[in-house]
Amino acid sequence: MLAAVPALTKKEALAEITHYSKINNEANADNDRTLLDSIEDGPLYAMSVADYQECRFAFRVSLSR
Repeated sequence: MLAAVPALTKKEALAEITHYSKINNEANADNDRTLLDSIEDGPLYAMSVADYQECRFAFRVSLSR
C-alpha cells in the first residue's frame, strides 16, 4: 500500500499560515473586504464580513450615546 503524500511540506504550510495571518490582520484592521476576499471565501468570508458589519454597528451605537 502506498503512503499518502502531503499536499504541502511543513515549511510550505507554515509559510501559507504566515501569509494568511498577515493579510487577515491587515484586512481586519481596516475592515477591508477586498483584501479579505483575497484570502477567504465561502462561509468563513461570510462570517468575517458579518463581524465587520457588527463592529461598524457597535461603533455607531457607541457614538450615539
